[in-house]
Amino acid sequence: MNSAIPRLKFPHIPRFFSAITENILLWGSISAVVALNVLLLRSSGRTGTLNPLSVFTDPLSITEHEGVAQMLGREGFVRGSERERAYIAFLRNTRTNILGAASVQDYQGAVRPDTVLPHALAFWTSVIREKPDYRDAYISLAAIQYQLGDLAGAKTAIRSALSLDPNNKPAREMLTLITGAELP
Repeated sequence: MNSAIPRLKFPHIPRFFSAITENILLWGSISAVVALNVLLLRSSGRTGTLNPLSVFTDPLSITEHEGVAQMLGREGFVRGSERERAYIAFLRNTRTNILGAASVQDYQGAVRPDTVLPHALAFWTSVIREKPDYRDAYISLAAIQYQLGDLAGAKTAIRSALSLDPNNKPAREMLTLITGAELP
């Protein structure tokens, strides 16, 4: 018994366009749509040069925020435009950012090690006074004292941490680092 599966035969329909002609039509259509959008943009009076996302790259720029406020006003978003104008007034009055820095350079100058480390040292010392059994406070204090060049204080702090937890691997590694730094 020969039970052959009957095969379906589909009619051969030739392509109306060749693959090259289809690519040309596709890219031509895309180009026409882009050109039409450019013409409509120019005829509407909008220049299209403003990038509203530019306020994220330079959040303290009054010029960028003014451009966004004008664009929102033109598009009919009155509340958004008013919010932008209120923020512009805030920028003109304060010209500060978070942490009181008016620019990235001001912020970088404010977080110099010679200004931050003494504050951190005072903080961890006060934490140790309040919680003398807090091992990580001693480790942090030792790291700060090491950065400030106080090797004796760093060694004392790390030994205090090891007295609370003798198996603490980071504290042991830090003790090795501190004692190695003491060698001539």
